[in-house]
Amino acid sequence: MFIARREDFYSTHKREERMAASARSANFFLGASAPEFDAVLALYDQALRLKAESKSSKPDNVVKLDKW
Repeated sequence: MFIARREDFYSTHKREERMAASARSANFFLGASAPEFDAVLALYDQALRLKAESKSSKPDNVVKLDKW
């Protein structure tokens, strides 16, 4: 009898979430229209700033390096 550990379940669940996100991204890039691409690109700077603020103690450096 196999009893799954909580860590194994969590790891598998996270991997499935990443795979689903990748599939959604692929679908967008394969099927989006030009205006949809423009709308997503317009949000990039805001998304980068939010990600940098949540992950880094120096978000300005992250943004500066991304622009470089």
